[in-house]
Amino acid sequence: MRGNLDYQIAQIWKKIDGIGTSKAVFLSASSHKNVNDTLPVSDKVHSFEYKDEVLRTARDIGRFAFKYGVKDLSKILYEIVDKWFLEKIDRDVSRDTLRNYLSHIVKIQIALEAIASDEQVAYTGYTKEELSSIHSMLKSLNKNGYINRAYSNPGAVVSNLEGNEYYVGLLQYRYGLRVTEAAHIKRSQIQGNILAIQGKGGYFQTKELTSELSDAIIERMVEGVFKINQNSYRKNLEESARIEGETYHGTHGLRYNYAQNLYFNHYNENVENGMRYIDAHKTALKQTSEEIGHHRAEITMHYLG
Repeated sequence: MRGNLDYQIAQIWKKIDGIGTSKAVFLSASSHKNVNDTLPVSDKVHSFEYKDEVLRTARDIGRFAFKYGVKDLSKILYEIVDKWFLEKIDRDVSRDTLRNYLSHIVKIQIALEAIASDEQVAYTGYTKEELSSIHSMLKSLNKNGYINRAYSNPGAVVSNLEGNEYYVGLLQYRYGLRVTEAAHIKRSQIQGNILAIQGKGGYFQTKELTSELSDAIIERMVEGVFKINQNSYRKNLEESARIEGETYHGTHGLRYNYAQNLYFNHYNENVENGMRYIDAHKTALKQTSEEIGHHRAEITMHYLG
């Protein structure tokens, strides 16, 4: 399929435009089923609200695919869709939202297959059958969209990274930074060996780095900025996980390792200081939550697996 992204999105919409038609009628005649292959689904979109959702998802995936050099949406492979989903999970997207994304992606796939059929060419993009892997993953999430994604040997995974990416890995694993926080650091953020961060939701915190790490980051700055290409970092982290025989859990997996280590250190210290087990647990959750940049202690529970 040729044309810029907006044109391709418009072609997709033409194939699934069911505004003003009865969903029940289309369901009764549909040959399409859900990812489970258990229930029929309409091959059309029947409301303006859902139209906006589906096309927004199509545009987001299209932009993501463009970064990987895929300019034809009908040639988006499952691997790209899977990486896109991992990024959404990295951003703490809820399970319900992820399920909605999966429904959108099924609709988009239906449209892409129809376009290929009209053009009398073989469809070579992702398939509904492949999406069942994402569906299985979503079933393992709790209602907030969280699973235990810590690496078994995070030190080894990070050690395979090179250049600036190695130091970003250290910032995530040893200090719990989100990739967006670690991937772009200005000189003004570091005073001595104290790194200042304004994280998700405007939450401000500081991290006391080792002098070796803070010096290395400053030395690697170009025009006062230490940075990496996040897409390259994710790709190399995935390759490193493969080398170590680990399941790739995205960049957020390193943050899980940090949070788990932090929690158990706080918990053990609280018990040693005479706290009852339940109080030690609640206090450790609160302490960990503050140190990973969350406002509520219960949010930290998902990092514990």
